[in-house]
Amino acid sequence: MQATIRPVKISDYSAVNAIGTANYSSNYYEGAKSFESKMAGYPEGCFVADVDGVVGYVISFPYVLGKPYPLNELFTPTPNPDCYYIHDVCVAPEFRGKGIAKQLAERVFAADWDILCLVAVQKSNAFWRKLGFRGFAALEYYGQKAEYMLWIRD
Repeated sequence: MQATIRPVKISDYSAVNAIGTANYSSNYYEGAKSFESKMAGYPEGCFVADVDGVVGYVISFPYVLGKPYPLNELFTPTPNPDCYYIHDVCVAPEFRGKGIAKQLAERVFAADWDILCLVAVQKSNAFWRKLGFRGFAALEYYGQKAEYMLWIRD
């Protein structure tokens, strides 16, 4: 399924919050103020998948290599970032398995960074590996097992 991947707009904030809140375990709760601060703080890294309405999103921004970004905290720009961090990719359940998450991730690959990083949660490691990410470190992330992963441009 081809979604329209477009920059997030203020009018999308409530849909992004609803999708994220509904689809992550309570360990990974991120409130509306946190979502909104990231989208407003670095809009050039935030996109939605639109299929007659918002069905998924990605939040990404420059950050520090090897350090997971804290959940449910307001966005603060990082001085001297050395990687591009994918904070969150989420697709509504009824649209999963249709290639939408991949389309969102590919939009982030277009950013002019040689290193992308993320924390894979809720068993998303296999998805990220298919896109070329490699495991860097196993970690406990807000009480659950996760994996810090890297993608390095050839």
